[in-house]
Amino acid sequence: MIRHISRTSLAMFVLLLAAPAVLASSLSYNPANNQNLTSDHYGFAKYHSPLEASRFSDTWEFSLAEDSKVSLGIRDIEFGLHSMKLLDISNMSIVFDGASLSEGTWFHAMLDGGTDYAFTVAGDVSGLLGGAYKGKLSVSAVPLPAAAWLFLSALAGLFVIRRRQQPQIAAA
Repeated sequence: MIRHISRTSLAMFVLLLAAPAVLASSLSYNPANNQNLTSDHYGFAKYHSPLEASRFSDTWEFSLAEDSKVSLGIRDIEFGLHSMKLLDISNMSIVFDGASLSEGTWFHAMLDGGTDYAFTVAGDVSGLLGGAYKGKLSVSAVPLPAAAWLFLSALAGLFVIRRRQQPQIAAA
């Protein structure tokens, strides 16, 4: 009996470790869809040439497979010599889910799974060689509380005990 319960406990432990923690399914730049990443940290960057229109607006989209904690940070990449700005963006604005964010700060939120989200980065290219920005989107799945795992293992244990107590019917 002890050997069987040990196997059951081992099976529950293996299932616990093997349960996939699916985070964000993709992060893509719209409309080109030039970035399709799958991990828990997404690094992204976008360059705008001075030959393009001076004002730009980029929309990045992602979806979550399950409820997750999301952190988003975006910075302007500045490069210059003394007072001459070679690479710069001015009037940069970031809008995520209707909220305006400041460049260089982090946004943290708990977001629902199964939902599509988008954030927009806009600004004016003011550097002689253009402008660029970079950002990071971190996603971590909300873990199931430890009490839930204890409850599930207790239910499994009760099921095993109940099954062992039932009389076996002999085949005729």
